[in-house]
Amino acid sequence: MPFTFHTHSGQFCRHAKGSLEDVVKAALSQKMLVLGLSEHVPRSRAEDLYPEEAGMTTSDLHQAFGDYVSEARRLREKYGDQIEILIGAETELITDATPAELKALREQYKLDYFVGSVHHIDGMAMDFSQELYDKIVERFGGDRAAMFRRYFDQQLVLLQTIQPEIVGHFDLVRIFHPYSQGVADPMAQAEIRSLASRNIDYAIAYGAIFEINSRAWKKGLRDAYPQRDVLREILQKGGRVTISDDSHSAQDVGMYYDRLHAYLVEMGLRDLHYLRRAKGGRDTNNRIEACLLKNAVEHRFWTANGYASVGGGNAVEQPQDGQSRSDDSERQGRRSSHRRSNTDSSVPATSAPKKDKTDVRADTSRRLSIGEGVVYSGAQIGKRRSITYAEAGMAARRRSLAYSDLMAVFYPPNTMSQPTVTDLPFESRAWEGVDDRQLEQMPIVEPGAAASWEPTLERAIKSIVSIKAQCVRSFDTETSGTYTATGFVVDAEAGLILSNRHVVNPAPIVAQAIFVNYEEVELQPVYRDPVHDFGLFRYDTKHLRFMQPESIHLAPHKAKVGMEIRVVGNDAGEKLSILAGTLARLDRPAPDYGIGQYNDFNTFYLQAASGTSGGSSGSPVLDIYGDAVALNAGGSSKAASSFYLPLNRIVRAVDLVRRGEHVQRGTIQTEFEYLSYDELRRLGLDMTIETKMRETFPASQGMLAVRSALPKGPADGSLRAGDIVVAVNGQPVIDFVALEDVFDASVGRDMHVSVWRGAKAYSTRIGVQDLHAITPSRYIEIGGGVVNEVSYQVARSYGIPVGGIYVASSGHTLGSASVWRGSVIQSIGGESTPDLDSFARAVSGLRECSRVPVKFFALDQPYKPKVMIMSVSTHWHAFRLAERDAVTGLWRYTELSEPMPPESTVKAQLASAWQLPASLAPGDKVWPSVVLIDFHIPYLVDGMKSTHFLGPGFIIDKRRGLVVCDRDTVPISVGDVYITVAGSIVLLGSVDFLHPVYNFAIVRYDPRQIGATPVEDVRLHPDYLSGERKLEQGDSVHVVAVSADQSPVVRRTRVSSRAMVSTKECLPPRFRCLNVEGLKLNDQPSCQGGVLCDADGLVTGLWTSVSSQDANNKDVTTMTGFDISILRETMRSVSTASRYPDIYSLDVELWTIRMAAARTLGLSTARIDQIEAQSNSTNRLLYVLGMLTTNTPAAALLRTGDIILEKNDCLVRDVDQIGIIHGAENVDLVVLRDGKEVRLSVPTTRLDPVETKHVVHWSGALVQEPYRAVQEQVRALPSSIYVSCTLYGSPANCYGLRPGMWITEVESIPVKSIADFIHTLKRIRQTKDAEDASTGGSGSGSGSSSSTSRYVRLTVVNRNEITRMLSLRLDSHYWPPWELVIDPTAIAGWRSIRYL
Repeated sequence: MPFTFHTHSGQFCRHAKGSLEDVVKAALSQKMLVLGLSEHVPRSRAEDLYPEEAGMTTSDLHQAFGDYVSEARRLREKYGDQIEILIGAETELITDATPAELKALREQYKLDYFVGSVHHIDGMAMDFSQELYDKIVERFGGDRAAMFRRYFDQQLVLLQTIQPEIVGHFDLVRIFHPYSQGVADPMAQAEIRSLASRNIDYAIAYGAIFEINSRAWKKGLRDAYPQRDVLREILQKGGRVTISDDSHSAQDVGMYYDRLHAYLVEMGLRDLHYLRRAKGGRDTNNRIEACLLKNAVEHRFWTANGYASVGGGNAVEQPQDGQSRSDDSERQGRRSSHRRSNTDSSVPATSAPKKDKTDVRADTSRRLSIGEGVVYSGAQIGKRRSITYAEAGMAARRRSLAYSDLMAVFYPPNTMSQPTVTDLPFESRAWEGVDDRQLEQMPIVEPGAAASWEPTLERAIKSIVSIKAQCVRSFDTETSGTYTATGFVVDAEAGLILSNRHVVNPAPIVAQAIFVNYEEVELQPVYRDPVHDFGLFRYDTKHLRFMQPESIHLAPHKAKVGMEIRVVGNDAGEKLSILAGTLARLDRPAPDYGIGQYNDFNTFYLQAASGTSGGSSGSPVLDIYGDAVALNAGGSSKAASSFYLPLNRIVRAVDLVRRGEHVQRGTIQTEFEYLSYDELRRLGLDMTIETKMRETFPASQGMLAVRSALPKGPADGSLRAGDIVVAVNGQPVIDFVALEDVFDASVGRDMHVSVWRGAKAYSTRIGVQDLHAITPSRYIEIGGGVVNEVSYQVARSYGIPVGGIYVASSGHTLGSASVWRGSVIQSIGGESTPDLDSFARAVSGLRECSRVPVKFFALDQPYKPKVMIMSVSTHWHAFRLAERDAVTGLWRYTELSEPMPPESTVKAQLASAWQLPASLAPGDKVWPSVVLIDFHIPYLVDGMKSTHFLGPGFIIDKRRGLVVCDRDTVPISVGDVYITVAGSIVLLGSVDFLHPVYNFAIVRYDPRQIGATPVEDVRLHPDYLSGERKLEQGDSVHVVAVSADQSPVVRRTRVSSRAMVSTKECLPPRFRCLNVEGLKLNDQPSCQGGVLCDADGLVTGLWTSVSSQDANNKDVTTMTGFDISILRETMRSVSTASRYPDIYSLDVELWTIRMAAARTLGLSTARIDQIEAQSNSTNRLLYVLGMLTTNTPAAALLRTGDIILEKNDCLVRDVDQIGIIHGAENVDLVVLRDGKEVRLSVPTTRLDPVETKHVVHWSGALVQEPYRAVQEQVRALPSSIYVSCTLYGSPANCYGLRPGMWITEVESIPVKSIADFIHTLKRIRQTKDAEDASTGGSGSGSGSSSSTSRYVRLTVVNRNEITRMLSLRLDSHYWPPWELVIDPTAIAGWRSIRYL
């Protein structure tokens, strides 16, 4: 039957061919019985699109993926009786956000499986071409070993976060390694081989299957992926393998399977694994199991298709991972992988076939010797009407189940095959407190009184709510964003709702609960446990008008192995979903969500195969009587297993919160684990102690041991990993609940701990710390970033001491020093920062616009501290402290003392001349004019996607402090400009001029700041500046440029070509250079930019970086030379009038057309003779390639295809005659149109050198007037209110306001300009405030009394002219409105008005 699980089609993959149905038919023709479809997952960044995806957007990719899933489901329905089709996807790992995107994708489409592949290294595709592969090698400085290390590190991230069912082409990084050139194989290095081994071990541990991918032969490799050295290790370690062809067309199905068969035989590999949809069970949809095909190399598939000439028909299928088999006595459970229920979707592995209910009851009847007539869950067996529980053996059953529960500790059950013990519900409330002797005398209920799920669920769903929340700031382990989850009412009178900690969230959130009747109420997060995964919301019961929910009773003691349960909640975004399951374990370890994430510990978890997925976090786990026996918290991404938090600690917390008391929590900063006695003996446990513990706790099968103790914590030096806990305060302790009872009761006091270490007993006194004291409840916003103190959660993940400044979000200021999320700041400006207060003092003591050292380390490398230079820039954002109100859950802000303003008096800094040796001539004549420019953007406006730009500049007027650079160095006007002069003086500059068409900008610095430092104006060749001479093809030039490490580059070369500069419209829209000729050089040097000059150092051209995008909307930069004559008018105007010139445009994009083509279009012979008589260059004319806007007079007169012949009675031969026009509001043109010459008088449009002068922030959206690049991409502007960016966790982000939209109406009031928008918002707010005052603050039906949290209706239009109505809930507390206005007198030329 062999199979393939890695396929693509041209219908949904641009680098493949054919339709998806063709692929299915090809598999059918080869008699495959299982086919896995695995199109590429869509990418979410435009720069990550592949070249063949030209013209597509990321939205197109997501739409195509949805179409793929729909088509795949159709094909499964059509061909399902002939071949089993699994619907999966092949992953990517490009950015830190990719894992979350993959989890959301799996959740949205309920994919059967993932092929876990890594195609990118640090965001660059490595398998697309040899050229890109070599560029990655260059990025690593030619260190191929470093590249391999990075690949395997990224692969581990994918394995840990996604845990794909199939590991795709494990060693793809070898694809273009030059083995044929004798270059050493990095895989031969012990370090890299250990990384690969690490990944193999991890994948095996969670149960992955490795594919043997035959496409490697198409790439010229010796073996299939993985190469034989890696495959051998996988097999030696017991890894499971399957086969795939990685086909990209129907013709590729089974590609190289002949070589693959030989490879399998050569490697001694006879058996293969494969995936299939599980058989049996309640719901087989999206349930996947792994199966073993014995003797796979002898299967008739190989001979039937001509791939081999061996005897077929001997292959035997065997179920794997716990499928029911009577002779399967050596089952081994594999470790489950874990994920949070509100972020990941569940892909079940295998599911045991279940017996028919009648058979189950009959079996149960025989086991318990039950006579005829006994009622089981409403079904009658036999004739007798009534017996006692003693006759039915129910007391024995109760004891046997308790024993089974305990035996599950010593012999962990195989959860996928363990059958339900009985269909009779467990322990009704009538049984609570009833001992076995009393139970024996109780009668069994009549059929009419039997418990039923229907009334239970009907009653319970009224108390279960869907929660939608916005995490408004990154904080601690959490990141900003939106999510949905579940909660349930545990106290209807007090309005308490229980959910998970990762739902209630330690970060600031805004949340609403939606009841089953669609009433919505505001939620206040009133408690979140520092360690365990539960928290509490409170809502105002007066705002719930149309229903009265009941409290769901918490009954932790009722949880039993074999209990039938229902998990009710918002599963995978559904309003209400009811999932069935059976409790299989009560003692599994807490799930592990990954390093640096929130993780629960020091508790058991319950486990059942209910298959919960994203959105079900916080759902109650109900018994048939409607009592909650556990809290749904997480689940396995590899199996149907779900993990539930026991309610023991929750009951205590709910009671204290209900009474308004503080929930005291204690800790000694130590993690414990429960080990069985056989493991404890290996740790040295004395048999005498074991005997006593067994006698004291006969039901227990193990004890607690120390797993780790944090450095500098209360237990550091007193407890060690491996210590076995014997007693606490003189009392023996064997479980987490008893241990935490002692912790919580001993806060601020010492406790006496007795442990067994090795072969000796030890006793110690340890002080119990307040757990809340090491759980952050404050943060500081600085420069758009967030910092808080290192929490216990983060410290535990990385084994570091609690305390220090943790960077939750870097923002503008910290990002300037590359202090990213996951860093711990140790000092700023030489001041130590052990806590938030010292951090605030250190920042307040700095001076605005200064540059100071910051010392920090990354959490994954705490032993490698770094020192970087940070730009103190707090004028763009608020600098404030946020502290959580323990009663309301609201974070209150306190403004902090900002850094001192820049010094008012200018102090000159002196430096010696920045000279080059004569050997670098003529660079030594240019270098005194060179400066380095560092540009940092605080907000992503004007189409920006990056925030940091770096490049060289050249002084053109040292008296005024003017510097010219390219627009890839200074792309927009909003930002901080730092100019390094003479290699050692760093000055704060400002953006003075952005040329609207040509690729240059001018920045300014105060020349008084450098005093007598010897700098010079760059010497421009007068003939080239005037335009009398131009660099032409073949001319000799010297390139004087700045390399990536800011060292000089001097090279003599020649001009290879001169042609029009071609740039593409960008997404999002941004400036692009056009209507100008550019130069290319032979042997272009690798650099950031520079100038072209002659042997005397006279500059004849600019050598700049031109930014654009390719056909896949990926950002690209090309080095291009420009005539210095493009500076002429600007420099002349500044020199003579101290102002920048007026620049006008015809609003068209121009391109060249050959004379022969113009003749074909009707250009007369007389005109051609006239042109050729005056020509001294190539025979090319200019024509209108396209219109740059549609709403100007020029756009109404000119047409696409017009050939421009004359301007103001002069022949037009060069683009600089017509590309831009200086000082003329009208020009006379003669154009060739439809074979005739037409004379036009065309009004021009004045271009503003600084387009954006006003930015408004509202509800997390940055709004501005549409700039020129936006107008180029739409037919007509819907309004002048353009959404440039939306911020994560904001109302705009949550409710669908997206970048690239225009706002046209607010509350049905038309708005045309930014001023209209602001005025309308103010008026609406005043109106709603008045309504609130008149109604006593009841809001507008939302259940909120806060004027900062109401809905506003917006009408928006996207670039495709599609109109939508959005409704945004305002939040002026966390997202206050502010304005950013241009102001030449302010720092960086902009002034922030923080509150409208």
